[in-house]
Amino acid sequence: MPKAMAWMRSFSIRLRMQGAIAMVLTLLMLLGAAGLQGIRQVEAIGDAFVAGTHADTVTLAGLRTALGNVRRFEKDLLINYDSAAEHKTYRSKWDAALAATRDAAQRLAASHDADEAAAARRIAELLRQYAEAAAPVLRQIEVGGFNDAPVANRALGPAKQFAHQAEQQVDAVQAALDAAVAGSVRARASATARAYAMLAAALALAMLLVVPLTLANLRSICRPIDRARQLAERIATGDLASNVGDSGRDEAAQLLNALNAMQDSLRRIVGQVRQSAESIQVASAEVASGNTDLSQRTEQAASNLQQTAGSVEQLTANVRQSADAAAQANQLAASASAVAQRGGAVVGQVVSTMDEINTSSRRIADIIGTI
Repeated sequence: MPKAMAWMRSFSIRLRMQGAIAMVLTLLMLLGAAGLQGIRQVEAIGDAFVAGTHADTVTLAGLRTALGNVRRFEKDLLINYDSAAEHKTYRSKWDAALAATRDAAQRLAASHDADEAAAARRIAELLRQYAEAAAPVLRQIEVGGFNDAPVANRALGPAKQFAHQAEQQVDAVQAALDAAVAGSVRARASATARAYAMLAAALALAMLLVVPLTLANLRSICRPIDRARQLAERIATGDLASNVGDSGRDEAAQLLNALNAMQDSLRRIVGQVRQSAESIQVASAEVASGNTDLSQRTEQAASNLQQTAGSVEQLTANVRQSADAAAQANQLAASASAVAQRGGAVVGQVVSTMDEINTSSRRIADIIGTI
């Protein structure tokens, strides 16, 4: 069974299901063919019986009836030997009944059964001999050649022998037909039994193939799916150490391989997250140390800030004194600016005077040069 399951799992589930459907359809066709074959056999036997034995039985029944009419009309002719009108009426009926017996005998002679055909030909021959032997006696009866019926009956004695023999042949044919009917019944029963046997064999074959293969296919599908479910449940609980290998090539094996790949990816991701967490822990420790250092520095800075605040207050007082001095300096600067403006006017006048002196010097130079 494990080897069979391993072999089955080398095919996809889709292909296995399609194969199962094809197998079931084939077995159904086999069952239908077995039943159809049995029905055809029984039908063939029935058709052969209807076309052969039954038809011959009906023909023989008609022959027996016609032969009985021949003998009955024969007796009517003997009884009415002294009535020409009655004799004529029954003679025509006797001739018609005799013709019917010959016709039925000829139809029986065409039977497929050799013994029945030979017996039918013998019946036709005996009826011919009977008609030939009875014809002169009947003509004598017609012309009043007999004084009474017993005499005429004795005259028909040789002809009646042929009729008796024909009746015996009819009984023989009836016995052969009865035997044929019994044979048909046995053949029909045998064909029916064969049909039942074929149906039973086909059904047994279907059960022997479908049930084990279906169970094996069911196990080959359900077991890997159960393993995949268990693996998914372990992954959901955080167990990433399990490894479920599968050597099949069907969809269930692909699912297990995908789950294994997902588990490997999750394992790598968890490892990376762990490394990142460790890195974060180290960085957190460093940050904590830095915070401690920063706190100490902050305390020092606060102390320095207090000292700076005192210095700032002193600086503020100095700035205020400097502002007062600056105001005084501003006033002095304004006075100096007025003085400078006045000095600038004086300088302007000096410059103008110097320009005039320069002009006069040039004129003097020109005069001296001329001289």
